Amino acid sequence: SIWALYPHFAYWSRIADLEIPLTFGFTGAAAFFLMAWTNDQTTLRRHYALLAGFFLGVTMWTKPTGGAFILGVVLLVIVDLIRVRGNWRAWLPRFEVAFLAGLACIPLGGVWYLRNILLGHEAVTFPPPIWLTMSQRSGQEFGWLLLALALLLGYLYLTPHRQRPNPRPVTLGVIVIGLALIPTIINPQRMNLLEWGLLVIGVVILGRELVRFGQQQLSAIGRQDVSYLLWGALLALPYFITWFYSYSYHYRLSFAIVPLLILPSAVILGRWLTVERLQTWQRPLMVSYLAGLVLLGVPAVAMVNYDEGYGWDWLKNAPSQSDPTRSALTGIVHYLQSYSTEQGNLRVVAPGVQMLQFFFPLDDIRITTLPLATDAIPPDMTHFIHAVPDSVAWYDRYAIKQDYPSERLPYHTQWFTSLWRENVLKNSATFSDRVFTYYVFEVDVNQRFEEPETQIRLENSVIFGDFARLVGYSYERNEAGDIELSTVFEVLAQPDDDYSIFFHVLEATGGEIPVANADGPVREHDHALTYFSTRFWEAGEYVIDRRTLALDGLSSRDFYDLRMGFYSMMDGRRASVTINHRSAGDGYIWDALQLNQFIE
Repeated sequence: SIWALYPHFAYWSRIADLEIPLTFGFTGAAAFFLMAWTNDQTTLRRHYALLAGFFLGVTMWTKPTGGAFILGVVLLVIVDLIRVRGNWRAWLPRFEVAFLAGLACIPLGGVWYLRNILLGHEAVTFPPPIWLTMSQRSGQEFGWLLLALALLLGYLYLTPHRQRPNPRPVTLGVIVIGLALIPTIINPQRMNLLEWGLLVIGVVILGRELVRFGQQQLSAIGRQDVSYLLWGALLALPYFITWFYSYSYHYRLSFAIVPLLILPSAVILGRWLTVERLQTWQRPLMVSYLAGLVLLGVPAVAMVNYDEGYGWDWLKNAPSQSDPTRSALTGIVHYLQSYSTEQGNLRVVAPGVQMLQFFFPLDDIRITTLPLATDAIPPDMTHFIHAVPDSVAWYDRYAIKQDYPSERLPYHTQWFTSLWRENVLKNSATFSDRVFTYYVFEVDVNQRFEEPETQIRLENSVIFGDFARLVGYSYERNEAGDIELSTVFEVLAQPDDDYSIFFHVLEATGGEIPVANADGPVREHDHALTYFSTRFWEAGEYVIDRRTLALDGLSSRDFYDLRMGFYSMMDGRRASVTINHRSAGDGYIWDALQLNQFIE
């Protein structure tokens, strides 16, 4: 019930996050396993162990991280073997519990991973290292344990007891623990070595006193509670360590063990606020207590009814589950399903988009192909999908493994600077939500070697440097009155420099100072966060460049020429121009394009 009042549980339940069913499965497995582990009746112990295994199978089917439960079971088996000092007969009943639970989890828990292997996928796909570097490892991650500690101290010092722990070591231990955790709670960041040292010292000081007090004062019921809680803590420990070290960049990834982390607080409250004690309270105190319980549930209820995108009316306004616009993922899945139905032969390169293989298990979905060059894309691929942030994370993983300069990945590579080249890829769809964006491209990598159509095809041979020939161009006037220019170049050789293109409007009387210009890198595009560097050009391909030439402020009474050329982005040096094998300086005059017809 405490878990149900957890506001984050309500939020992530509303958006159907996998961590929610994972938590129910993990908690069910833990509850039945501990019931089996602590039961002396053979029949009940076996029944509970089988039920624990069933829930573990559900958990492992839901998400691979559920497999961390197995590590907890192994830890319990090892600790119990040490506890009985190698007495095999005393240890075998609990080993039987672990064995039966493991056996029962296989039919459901193992079939998913067997299915992955049979379909040629990885049995388990682990997150890219970039996510691991984002884990917090701060004092905030100890929140549930600190709550249990605060409740325990309140129970020990605020309720009638004949004996209490020695306040000096308890106070000292709490202060040292506070010094270790509070700095990174206030300012979330990774705990340093000093803070870890203080935490260990504080836990030792406080733990020694609590153990001494417990050995002297705990009743049989209290010892049973402590035993149960310690076994539960050991069961959760491997998952907690894994989450804390690798996945604490997001709190929801701890959900699976949150009920186990809440368990100490629940036990303490159950022993503190007993029915007998509550019956002694007067009406004002009881009313306040009940009001407090109601208020504890308000954040969870409120969070269920509010959505950042749709507000308080999200239940009425949000798209249905079958609506492809509900999320970026549903949009892209619907798009590819429609394509597969109509065209068949679905072959997709989608770096890092792991969930696509779930929706299309029998299609060729390549999530580990990380193209850097254009020829790295197999020619039979139908689509390329760039996902933000998924693909970027996978390229970072590639950079770590292959020792490739990570600052170039993924955008400053030949492939990603080609994303918006229409004779390589066609941006056929884009799907976005508050977190993810998927750019879907139809692929035709060989089209770049076919000459595109142009309005005007040059009869003269206009060559820039020794690397590009101007094939032709197209133009039109946009609504703002500016000229949209599209130029086509045939690549003769890979340039030895990174060039920009300049378009200068000059007075026809011989002026050299541009009165208007459209300068910049080749095929610059905001979405790609870069441009198509001439260093990536390949001999034999055609490059299409587009840019806008603004003619504001020019007089229709004057005559103008349009000169274009290439200049080095490194030192400003202009590439030479030849027309029909004769030198034409460092710029080409567009005689065929009469600018005055566009000037009002």
